[in-house]
Amino acid sequence: MNAQPAPSPATRPIRVSIIWHGLPAYAARLMRSIGGRDDVDLTLIGTDSPARPDYLQEVVGQPIHWVGNDPDSRLLNDLAQSPMDLCLTTGWAFAPCKRFAAIAKANGAMVCSMIDNRWRGDLRQLLGKAYFQAFLRDAFDYAWVPGASAATLCAYLGVPRSRIATGLYGSDSSLFVPPADVAGRPYRIGFVGQHIRRKGIDVLLEAFRQFCSSVGGYELHLYGDGELRGMAESTPGVLCHPFSDPEQIAAAMQTFRIFVMPSRDDNWPLALHEAALSGCTLLATRDVGNTPELVTEENGVVVKSGDPEALAQGLRTLARWSDEQRVRAAIVSRRLAEPFGPDRWRREFLKICSQVRAPH
Repeated sequence: MNAQPAPSPATRPIRVSIIWHGLPAYAARLMRSIGGRDDVDLTLIGTDSPARPDYLQEVVGQPIHWVGNDPDSRLLNDLAQSPMDLCLTTGWAFAPCKRFAAIAKANGAMVCSMIDNRWRGDLRQLLGKAYFQAFLRDAFDYAWVPGASAATLCAYLGVPRSRIATGLYGSDSSLFVPPADVAGRPYRIGFVGQHIRRKGIDVLLEAFRQFCSSVGGYELHLYGDGELRGMAESTPGVLCHPFSDPEQIAAAMQTFRIFVMPSRDDNWPLALHEAALSGCTLLATRDVGNTPELVTEENGVVVKSGDPEALAQGLRTLARWSDEQRVRAAIVSRRLAEPFGPDRWRREFLKICSQVRAPH
């Protein structure tokens, strides 16, 4: 009996490996959207994660290979030598991901770099173009970014627009939903993220003190941890909670009357998207990368970063909004957030796969 010919590249499943540094819970929900497809042979790899490995594997619905942070680990190198058509990798700053992508590319795979850096237009980025062109441009073939700001940066660096995909980040809109009674939310302000200076926690705490001096009855709930945790715990009216699973954060989001993202510098914080999906009224700074996409005058307030007085005034403004304004804000927040998430992620992933297959 004659042996059956091997399937052609155009008909066999496309072989894709995804290596995600610090594999987060939301990424598992995004990758679940492409699981079980007959046209994709998928390998998932994580360097480490703040979430439980068993939880992530249950969410994503298929095995995850854990390679740690050693770029010379035997497992990482063995996986990188596996035949593949496309390698999706986190950025270019993480040694295991960089090593994996380099081996895959040397063996003929196309490489897509997942990049979340926002466009700032500062001197570092302006000078960085030459470095990028000299040392990084040939390391990958496609860029996948969260939104418009990062797309602008990649185009400036020299990535062809036709090879820049958006929608990299997004929460699950079936998990993060507004409460039945938007107007009846408790007098609660929320923040989710690291308790560090870059995230503006110090500014938020001072703004909350100023806000409480003229507006009573509000609590500030913080989810996360970091070097400024002690400062937060010593501030009256502040309740500190640990980092939590998405299900717990989704429940908390339903109780936030106002959600604040006070960052001094933030690329595309997922928590702001979670809050928008949850129908929160939003307060964010201009230096948050997804502020232009998620915050308008109908659903929130935008202020300059690093300014406690401006942030406190933003809180006062939103505290004065009527029930009708908050209901309208919930509708707008949800509408602006819905274009990002698992459905968008799946479409963009398949679009990249189609482009990789195109030469065949």
